[in-house]
Amino acid sequence: MNSAIKRFHVEVCGQIIELHLTDDGLILDGQEVEWTCEYLSSGRLSLIVNGQSHLVHVHPQEGGHATITIDGQTLETHVQDERTRLLNQFGFERTVSDAARNLLAPMPGLVLAVLVQPGDEVTAGQGLLVLEAMKMENELRAKTGARIKAIHVNEGEAVSRKALLMEFE
Repeated sequence: MNSAIKRFHVEVCGQIIELHLTDDGLILDGQEVEWTCEYLSSGRLSLIVNGQSHLVHVHPQEGGHATITIDGQTLETHVQDERTRLLNQFGFERTVSDAARNLLAPMPGLVLAVLVQPGDEVTAGQGLLVLEAMKMENELRAKTGARIKAIHVNEGEAVSRKALLMEFE
């Protein structure tokens, strides 16, 4: 099995399903599954799982929620990747105003790389800093476009949860 695994936790009808996508296949709640997927059009796909074909319509919503219709049956789902699940587990909370002005450490960790400098203009989604936590490298990204006002950490520095990493103008 390839080491490149994308892990997701999917809540469907109150049940949590662990989904691991690898370069070699799909593992669903610990069971390897044969599957193929073909995108038909926006939000529609053909999914073959263990030899059975399914027509799927996905209607994404905010916050990882989606309405999925599989073979005519509609289900409400909530999907979290492993990083988001861990952040929620640690109780990471941030106000919108704080998010607009400051980048706070979502968890304790080690600053591996600072990707920007004071005065830099950044765009939404641009990488700002790489934080190692629990043996995982997490690239923290800009939520919106902004100018870097100040950077409060250096590469190699250990930080605590909610530590101020950088400020935006």
